[in-house]
Amino acid sequence: MTSESQRLQLASVYKGEADKILQVKKAEAKYLGGVDVARQRQAITDGLREYLKFLPYSGRSFIQGRNGSHYDHTIL
Repeated sequence: MTSESQRLQLASVYKGEADKILQVKKAEAKYLGGVDVARQRQAITDGLREYLKFLPYSGRSFIQGRNGSHYDHTIL
């Protein structure tokens, strides 16, 4: 009977380790998902910033009374 109890104890240790690994993997996936969203948002704002560089035309903005730097601060 001691052999069976030792196997059960060892199995519970392995199960605990496996559960811990699964929790870490879930946390990593959640973190990396957040990082991906942040990178996407950064790429969008970078693209808008590049686009806004071309808005001013002959010293004046396409929208009267605003310059490109105003839009730059607006999207941030």
